[in-house]
Amino acid sequence: MIADTIIATIALLVGGFMLIDGNHVIRKGRYIGPSVPGPWRLIFEARGVDVFRLGPLFVAYGLVWLVLAVFTIVVGAPKFAAILIGVATLWYLPLGTLLSLSVISVALFLVN
Repeated sequence: MIADTIIATIALLVGGFMLIDGNHVIRKGRYIGPSVPGPWRLIFEARGVDVFRLGPLFVAYGLVWLVLAVFTIVVGAPKFAAILIGVATLWYLPLGTLLSLSVISVALFLVN
């Protein structure tokens, strides 16, 4: 039960923020917060990707995290899904990485 609460809470926070931030960059052409995005941008810029065009990716990630939160609340923590989504979001340095590692840890060590 505590694992479900932790996973759902983190999923709501990450998903909600990514969804809002993704919509913000689509509408305004910039992310919420500083004019230069966090260190995660370096991963994309190194590959020639304009990080200000990643709004749809953020919206998609946000929705996936929110679906995980709802699924966790309704039927319990889906261990594999939580780990998969956590791993897929490790690039989102620094806070997204920390929260993803938290979800992965909870899914691995506190569920079952």
